[in-house]
Amino acid sequence: MLSKGKNLTLAVTPIITGSISFVASFTIIFSILRSNVKLSNSYRRLVFGISVYGLLLSISQTSSSVPMPVDTYSLASGNDTTCAIQTFVGSLGFSGTIFYSLSLTIYFLLVVKYDVCDTKITKHVEPFLHAIPIIYSSVFPICVLATKNYNVDVQTASCMIGSRPLNCYDDPEVDCISKGDPIILPLILGSSMIAIFT
Repeated sequence: MLSKGKNLTLAVTPIITGSISFVASFTIIFSILRSNVKLSNSYRRLVFGISVYGLLLSISQTSSSVPMPVDTYSLASGNDTTCAIQTFVGSLGFSGTIFYSLSLTIYFLLVVKYDVCDTKITKHVEPFLHAIPIIYSSVFPICVLATKNYNVDVQTASCMIGSRPLNCYDDPEVDCISKGDPIILPLILGSSMIAIFT
């Protein structure tokens, strides 16, 4: 069990780092939308996409332990519903950011290594570079909530994917309501990889 001081430190740190991330993502979005060229090419649209999901992840991080049910952690003043909302927004932002990073990697591979012009990318590849992150990041958090695979996480001072009750899969004496990430993550990530590579 962590001391009250360490608990508070773990609760406050994501507020600071999440706020910095929020400002950075917001600045990128604002800069793209205010520029003369706006969303005129594939690269700018992909950076815009990753920034939107980064903004969502930052909101989840900035809320830290506040959405956690009362008396579970320092600064916790929420309930099961607020915990579910934080998990949804965090999962949405996290998965969208990861898959938009993959999309940007594919974009740079095509541009730098294979010298594919932006017109071809826009017409033939870009729809998939947006569809995969958007579809996956929308389905993933819905699956997490539908299966109640979320709980408080004392190590990250937030609500996220986890078993109910906490760590029940480690204790054969405790029945799991949901098993959390050991069950859902391989299933979802595995099906996602199959979808991407086929």
